[in-house]
Amino acid sequence: MGWLEWMRNGSDAGTNLSADSAEAVEALVKVKGSDAPGSTVKPFAYEGQLNGFDIASFQAGINVSKVSGDFVFIKATQGIWYKDQLPSKGYDYAAWADEAPASGKLVGFYHYAEGGDPIKEADCFYDVIKAYKGRAVVALDWEQTSNKLFGTGFDVQWCKRFLDRIASLMDARPLIYMSKSVTHKYDWSSVAVDYPL
Repeated sequence: MGWLEWMRNGSDAGTNLSADSAEAVEALVKVKGSDAPGSTVKPFAYEGQLNGFDIASFQAGINVSKVSGDFVFIKATQGIWYKDQLPSKGYDYAAWADEAPASGKLVGFYHYAEGGDPIKEADCFYDVIKAYKGRAVVALDWEQTSNKLFGTGFDVQWCKRFLDRIASLMDARPLIYMSKSVTHKYDWSSVAVDYPL
């Protein structure tokens, strides 16, 4: 998350460098001591909206059952070489996935794309998460860092090939997530028709 001064309604916020953005911020100023404008049970949720978080080795040692949320997306793989699992260092995609449902959270896995062969990357992802077929949502994480195809104009085609492959292997529709600015950079309609952005 980055800081780009004050934003106006409809303006992008966050940094383009890290491809993270703040999708929405709402502030309501109230007199100190006055009642909250609504329920404080789940203050950052809208009616019918799920709230969750994603984790990877950067969150080593996290106890997903202690973090508030309806779901957790867990990094499982990156490229064709990396599996997010090193229990001795406090991160293990499988342990996190097994821990989450006990605390009432839905589970999802994501693959961090490196822009290599999309079929090989999808196959690598599937090999790691296939034990969770039918029990977890899967997603592609399309970002700039470590992704040699990001911003080359082949973004949409690459993602479509990856998503088509993982959909056929999982017998389910995967998601794709990226920063808001990336959704505006290209015409993603060929992807969005089958896979939620």
